[in-house]
Amino acid sequence: MSTHEPDAGPRSKNSPTWEQRLDEVEFGGLRLSMNALYLQQLATFREELVGKTVLVPGFANFPDAMWLASIGARVVGVDSSSEGCSDYKMHWETRRESVAGVLDICQFDVRDYVRSVKTDAFYAVISELLIHIFSRAEQAHVLEEFQRVIQPGGFLLLTALASGDRNFPTCPDLVAGKDLTDQFPEDQWTVQQCVEYEEGTAHSHSNGERHNFPHRIVLFVARRHA
Repeated sequence: MSTHEPDAGPRSKNSPTWEQRLDEVEFGGLRLSMNALYLQQLATFREELVGKTVLVPGFANFPDAMWLASIGARVVGVDSSSEGCSDYKMHWETRRESVAGVLDICQFDVRDYVRSVKTDAFYAVISELLIHIFSRAEQAHVLEEFQRVIQPGGFLLLTALASGDRNFPTCPDLVAGKDLTDQFPEDQWTVQQCVEYEEGTAHSHSNGERHNFPHRIVLFVARRHA
């Protein structure tokens, strides 16, 4: 069974679109919908990210990239889904003239993309529900690359499906907070937050997959020493 949460296909009636997750406020508004802990955490970086270059890997099914651009960040969104990138670009084109920042949409495998960019290329990497779709070995490589491309003083904000998610009891690739912390050397990084929690209720995903339990999520924030 795949653990890939993002999906480019049609949404089910019970699954809000990423635009609905903006809570139907005027584009660029601070409020974020669904009261998700991750989105609340992202909003705390609003002022810090103005004018900064930000990488959003696996962006195409979430509001993060557009919201970051709307507050004045210079965003690079990378996603392997051609359909997802095309749909996102369509929505972005209706708003780009009225926002302070920029959004570059790149259809690319995230693993290949991060290998291709220069060291210290981004102030921040914002990764929502992505790395658990990779094997443990691939996760370690991707995290190393995220660390490499983040500038001194910058940060990583990451969520993933956590070990113990009851919807995927046999999946070996779900993520434990301790494992994340162990991959960030204390002499180079400060882990500012690492929590695991359950969020939501029983639900169906856009690909028709039914989950009978809330998802267990790990939320991780680490800042590179300046």
